[in-house]
Amino acid sequence: KTGLFKWKVSRGRLAKAGDVAGGPDENGYVRLMAGGKKYRAHRLAFWFMTGDMPVQVDHINGDRSDNRWANLRAADPTINARNAAKRKDGKNPATGVRLHPSYRRWEARCSVGGKYMTLGFFDTAEEAMAARRAANDRLGFHGNHGRP
Repeated sequence: KTGLFKWKVSRGRLAKAGDVAGGPDENGYVRLMAGGKKYRAHRLAFWFMTGDMPVQVDHINGDRSDNRWANLRAADPTINARNAAKRKDGKNPATGVRLHPSYRRWEARCSVGGKYMTLGFFDTAEEAMAARRAANDRLGFHGNHGRP
């Protein structure tokens, strides 16, 4: 329920029974050691709950450290990408919206099946964002897609 892995037995001064096992890696995922091998906790949680290891495991709320079963789902790369957060390095106001360099108008676009699809050009960023939100709904993107 909590998504936390805990030590079952004490390991000397390293860990006491009941302590939370693992810790965050450089990307915000919780990592654990099991049998001398490193694993991401969300993958182990999925395996323990289902007996299967899917291609990818998606954190529904986007929090890479939240490994509660209710927050995990099996995903392929397409499903996982449709629940991605807004890029942090961008100057654009929303995912899939940019000021087109040649036209100097706001473009709404998205990628479907590996190909970019232009949704239209707009006078304001708000109009382009509305077009992108409508496309997200129509094309089955997760409601969290593009969150800040």
